[in-house]
Amino acid sequence: MKVILYEDLRFSRTKEQLVQIVADTGADLILRSASRFSKDSLHGIGSVNLAENIAAIHSKFPNTKIIGNVYWQIIGRGERDDITGQLWTSQQVYDTLTFDPTKYNLTGITKCQIQCYDSSCTCIPGGYTDVQFGGSYIPDLSIPDVQLLYIHQAQKLLELGCDGIWIDGPFINVGDVARYGGTEATIQYFYDANLYTMEQIRKLKTLSGNSPMIATWYSGTGSTKYLQNSPYWHDKFFDFVTISAPFIDEIITISPKQDYDKIVNDIKVNYGDVPIITYMDWWWNNHPMWYFSQWYPGYTDQECCNGHYEERHNHQINVLRYFTKFFKLKGITWAYPIHCPGCSTDTCPGVTTPDSGTCCAKSFGQYYSYDALAPEHNTYAEIVSLMNPPNKMLILGLLATITAGYFLVVNRNYNTIKKMKEV
Repeated sequence: MKVILYEDLRFSRTKEQLVQIVADTGADLILRSASRFSKDSLHGIGSVNLAENIAAIHSKFPNTKIIGNVYWQIIGRGERDDITGQLWTSQQVYDTLTFDPTKYNLTGITKCQIQCYDSSCTCIPGGYTDVQFGGSYIPDLSIPDVQLLYIHQAQKLLELGCDGIWIDGPFINVGDVARYGGTEATIQYFYDANLYTMEQIRKLKTLSGNSPMIATWYSGTGSTKYLQNSPYWHDKFFDFVTISAPFIDEIITISPKQDYDKIVNDIKVNYGDVPIITYMDWWWNNHPMWYFSQWYPGYTDQECCNGHYEERHNHQINVLRYFTKFFKLKGITWAYPIHCPGCSTDTCPGVTTPDSGTCCAKSFGQYYSYDALAPEHNTYAEIVSLMNPPNKMLILGLLATITAGYFLVVNRNYNTIKKMKEV
């Protein structure tokens, strides 16, 4: 299976360019291709573009699976049901849809404190002052209205053309219950609630009339007994599972640090013989994609913006080459990064830590993202050759012509990315 990582398909390129990328890479699956990250992200011009772009890809490559993603570890401060249109204000979300530890007899933390993600934060009526996750709360996945909200998010993505749903952070409540003295029965209760909701999504249909693919993160061996004790669990419950690799220290040293044999074996024990897909993840700061897209040997904060293209590019190529061989030996499929977040600010030089998200190499000189076709990264030809090794010389020859056209059109179309971020 050939997989590429592309977040997301809404605005960043024309239909023709996206189709060409699938043709070049031979991708069987596009991961994180459409994100439901806010109450408006699947509506308006973004949804129109997404549907048209997915349809264009499917018209040429009907067997390529396009996987959208939803976030179950967060719920917006103000929400919309993507199917019914029902709206919740921030106060309504907080009062009726969020996780309350006192409801489950958890000790040492209040609802306001857990919704702040920090027991020392200053609580205010209806919420908190320390706003993380872009202004979101922690949902209670056992509440029927929350379950329906997430089912409808998945349904909307399927109606726009996605073939499957990748779920980020589905067992968020389990960790909180265990952390604050919850019972085994309460932990099982939340596993059951999550699996039930996933099963309802599985009952939906894609535009082609198939059941959608369902996938999520590998959650560790601690989940085994709860999964297998659930009435909703069955063999091959997930169509694939994901892990985050290579991680930061592995990118820096270009060598494996995690016990991948154990990870592969644990996944087989937990989830059966399902495909394992890995990718370099990202979050607020100091994340693997930052190190892949921005770091280079000898990096210093003061020097980060002063060129260093060759050092950065060579390191990216070496990471790609090494881990392509390594993951293949381990039976893990790497989702090659084509387009995804890479950095968040251009406070440079003079910052004291890469935690700031310093953007040393903005794509096309202005965009806060990593892009394989951008001249600042220029990893596309290498990725295509790694994904199609027998045809390496032919592909590289074709790319010399294709890439030049991409640079001209992509740079112009990238201006629409800001529209997506402002939604």
